[in-house]
Amino acid sequence: MSSRLARWRVGFCVALVCCGVVIALPSAAYALVGTLAGRWVPYIEVNGTGDSYARSSTEVGTTVYVGGSFSKVFEKITGTDYARTSLYAYNESTNLVTSFAPTFDGEVWGLAHSPDGRYLYAAGKFNHVNGVARKGLAQFDLTTGALTSFNAQLDGQARTVDYVNGHLIVGGAFDKVKNVSRVALASLDPMTGALQSYVNAGLSGTVSSTAGATMVYHTAVNSTGTQMAIAGNFTSAGGATHWRTFLLDLGSTSTTVSAWNAPILQQPCNSTGIPNYVSGLSFSQDGTWLAMANTGYRNASGPLTATVCDAVARFPTTEVSPVVPTWVNYTGCDSLYSVLVASDAVYVGGHQRWLGNPGGCDNAGPGAQSRPGIGAVDPTTGQTLSWNPTRSRGRGADFLEMTGKGLLILSDCAAAGNSSDPSSGANLLATGFHPCVGLLTGS
Repeated sequence: MSSRLARWRVGFCVALVCCGVVIALPSAAYALVGTLAGRWVPYIEVNGTGDSYARSSTEVGTTVYVGGSFSKVFEKITGTDYARTSLYAYNESTNLVTSFAPTFDGEVWGLAHSPDGRYLYAAGKFNHVNGVARKGLAQFDLTTGALTSFNAQLDGQARTVDYVNGHLIVGGAFDKVKNVSRVALASLDPMTGALQSYVNAGLSGTVSSTAGATMVYHTAVNSTGTQMAIAGNFTSAGGATHWRTFLLDLGSTSTTVSAWNAPILQQPCNSTGIPNYVSGLSFSQDGTWLAMANTGYRNASGPLTATVCDAVARFPTTEVSPVVPTWVNYTGCDSLYSVLVASDAVYVGGHQRWLGNPGGCDNAGPGAQSRPGIGAVDPTTGQTLSWNPTRSRGRGADFLEMTGKGLLILSDCAAAGNSSDPSSGANLLATGFHPCVGLLTGS
């Protein structure tokens, strides 16, 4: 995914924390994003059959680019449908869909742009763009909208892409870049796609026999571009033990795997189908901590507090091994898929029913607070905030991005009326119809 530069405000508040588990207390007053949905934001057209997804976004000026898996976009302000394959753009000031319309033979998972806003990078599971061979990663010149000659020649899919300090860092499920060994993480020249020596983290291992190949799923970069958090399916990085997540220190000429290590991430969750349970990362503005969203259901064995399963957790980044969470806010056995640290709160999205629910599992335990599909917690204490716009849960909100107009929320969606398809009921945000793409703004 693209780098998300979180904003942080230091404040004073009081809370009770016991063994890292948040105990519900009255929420402090915060200048949160509003709970009204932006009325005219173009969204994914859900007419027809099958699920669609919006997976990632990035904003260049007043233009928002949205990637995912879809074939049609609805411009609500004019009532016009547009054919768009896995990537589209709209002007946030006018809410009009732009003419930018590349075609992919697969889905887009991550987006990033150059600092000058001229180039857009799309990472995903595809082999061709505009009919031209481009496996996993493509570059577009936004002055013309054209696909460029940039070609990373990955031998597998890409899931994340970040433009950092003159380097394009890409993560995913690949073993080689331009026929040179680079497992799951590599640095490229942003203009030519040439492989760089800047990143060679030596990822290896798998967290479970059901987890698949070594792979990077999620990344985040701090606001100063000096550290990157990487989550995925691995047990080793830089020759040292690092399960599921590690930090990469970004130097001027090379990178180093940090000694940061969180042993709690070695603990499996109960869902054997979701061994790669770290589902989102976001840094605080000052870079001294990060928030982590997780799925996984519950602890496979032992107390819930021995894990971060189905929870959002805050980890310090200035400590090394063993690092423990500052706080954990549990949903009660519902997945979280996205997290965004902002100045006012840690926003989380997923298919959760509650937050602040360490005593329940598929039921509301003591102190649980209803927060369907979207919620926010106090950055300092981890207690659940009163902010509650609501969204229909579906499979879950995959991505959160703060834009010039508010909080953009990307998720799954599908045509209504199919009770056997969770995505069929995932089309509402703050009671308004916003399938796959919605914006919270106002007060």
